[in-house]
Amino acid sequence: MVNIARELDVRVLAEGIENEAELGVLRAAGINLFQGYYFAKPGFMTLPQVAFIAEKPIEAALAAR
Repeated sequence: MVNIARELDVRVLAEGIENEAELGVLRAAGINLFQGYYFAKPGFMTLPQVAFIAEKPIEAALAAR
């Protein structure tokens, strides 16, 4: 699927990331957009603190939480 998306110039977003191992496999596949419990748990009437700067690697943003 990732290769087909690349050929069609479509950006891939991986959802449901729950641990570092999943993140590593998906990054190795060339995916760079992610969301899931690994980054923030859902909350009622709240937003998680997120250190988001597009140029920052994911690890730096995770370390800031």
